[in-house]
Amino acid sequence: MKGIKRFTSILLISACVSLSWGGSGSVWPLENAVVQFIELNSHRDKEAMAIFIQQLQDQVVLQPVLYPVLCSALFRYADWGIASDADRNRTYRLAIEAGEKAVRYAPDDVMSHYAYALSCGRIAEREGGLGALDLLKKFESHLQQVLSRDPDFYLAYYAFAMRFRDAPWPMKDEKKAEEYYRKTIRIEPNYLNAYYDLSLLLLRQNRKVEARECLLFVIAHPAHPEWIEESGEIRGLSEQLLANLR
Repeated sequence: MKGIKRFTSILLISACVSLSWGGSGSVWPLENAVVQFIELNSHRDKEAMAIFIQQLQDQVVLQPVLYPVLCSALFRYADWGIASDADRNRTYRLAIEAGEKAVRYAPDDVMSHYAYALSCGRIAEREGGLGALDLLKKFESHLQQVLSRDPDFYLAYYAFAMRFRDAPWPMKDEKKAEEYYRKTIRIEPNYLNAYYDLSLLLLRQNRKVEARECLLFVIAHPAHPEWIEESGEIRGLSEQLLANLR
């Protein structure tokens, strides 16, 4: 199974897949589950995603290869669907548990390693402490697993860019961060997040002309079909930032 970026054509063909694919005893097709996840995440449908997660938690008992989708759904739902910090942390922890099973049952699936890596990285970022370093190592190791299987998986490069831009010294490396942002853009030029976050890095280095070009690109281009709500947020942030540069 290829990376999330490979599912754009499936999403366009199958966007009307229903949440109900039978009773609890019916087995869901993996590709349908991935398509449904991408659609719910793109539109940030909180209620539908919560139902989807509940259904997935039943489905993984029947079909463990769905753990990558469960891990991804838990992680993204914690990102945008939960207000309470305590509940978010608990959901990220559930995502890590699902990710551990994902890499066990679907070790060749890039979605397994990517979702598990992000979950480990988020808890390391939010909680810190002695366990953060071990989680950060897992974050990096599993992103490398992604790229060893799919060298064009743009989201892995973006995750590495964020890691090198925002990590505390001595783990910070702005040169590497820029390289990873630009690699993301070369592979998936319509992923607007990479332009916005690159602009923040460029402004930090007082490279205002280059930063402005990135922001103008975001404002002028349509939302990515797999990141519709997030693209809208990024466009709004870019407009605010650009206004402050003038």
